[in-house]
Amino acid sequence: MTKLITIWDTSVGTLNVGDEIINEAVKKELSDIYQDATNLYLQQHTISLVAEVV
Repeated sequence: MTKLITIWDTSVGTLNVGDEIINEAVKKELSDIYQDATNLYLQQHTISLVAEVV
């Protein structure tokens, strides 16, 4: 039976490079531990579509 792993991806919707580094490390470690798993990535941050007028 295939495992489904849900990952809250904090690198989507942010300019914080640290979030990307952490998520890449998590992806690598999970792929080593769960070779036959299916990963579901969900965004953690809300992406604002409203532009600020200055």
